[in-house]
Amino acid sequence: MSAQRLICTMFLSEFATDVLRWSGRSPRVAMSGRSGMRRLIVNADDFGRAPGVSRGIVEAHRAGILTSTTLMVNLPFSRDASDLAVSVPALGVGLHLSFCYGESLASDAPSLLGDDELLDRNLARLQGRLLVEDIDREARAQLERFRKLTGRNPTHIDSHQHVHSWPEVREAVAQIAQENDLPLRAIDADHRAFLRQLGVR
Repeated sequence: MSAQRLICTMFLSEFATDVLRWSGRSPRVAMSGRSGMRRLIVNADDFGRAPGVSRGIVEAHRAGILTSTTLMVNLPFSRDASDLAVSVPALGVGLHLSFCYGESLASDAPSLLGDDELLDRNLARLQGRLLVEDIDREARAQLERFRKLTGRNPTHIDSHQHVHSWPEVREAVAQIAQENDLPLRAIDADHRAFLRQLGVR
């Protein structure tokens, strides 16, 4: 995640807190999920992408800004981020599926690979050739890696560049979420309606 996106996330959280304060409501109570209140979850993705990104996410959580993050499990710094998360047990950690960045964890998913044998970062090229069975294998491999790294299930699932919302991808990812009773982040109203139809949280 870029520094600009992290700053934007921090700004939005501060703005939401200010709105609650101006309205005379306690931010702590309003975000607690008590009866009659909606719970505000502020999530930062790309945990594990780089040491600075992971530290920034943890620092933002300790400052009371972030409540949740999603971990990329197929990168050199994934384990470091997982270890770092142990120091902040209140931070929710989900799975940030990556089909277009980093190393493939599936034993065989050729339609996702670029010329360098890493996951293809060219989204237009990837979208034109990916196979659903490769998406399924890669997503399952990344979920298994998450469990090995953290010793638990993710709080929820989302994906790098929202690839899990693509029409040719979303059903395979939704099925995995449903099988494992995991919430899956919807990126818009259409995607949300699709997930609800399948009974995915």
